[in-house]
Amino acid sequence: MSEDMQKTIMLDICKLDTSVWMPLYFWGDKDQGHQASQIFIQMLEKVFKTMYMRPADHNGINMLLFEEEGDKLHWEHRDGPKVSDNQ
Repeated sequence: MSEDMQKTIMLDICKLDTSVWMPLYFWGDKDQGHQASQIFIQMLEKVFKTMYMRPADHNGINMLLFEEEGDKLHWEHRDGPKVSDNQ
């Protein structure tokens, strides 16, 4: 990315300075605590996007399109290890 382009890009960032989800790991059931922490992070993402994400990018493309494309990608933490097409 060119230096001129970098100067024109604006980013909205949500940074958590502490591990606010860690108390969820004190539940007796570790798997349930892990799931609760994932839900908590997803909730924070939803709030952030609701407050700061524009409905469309600078080309007029609906931002939900990018969300849908991302959902179609393989995510190892959600989908498990990627299986080779050659098997």
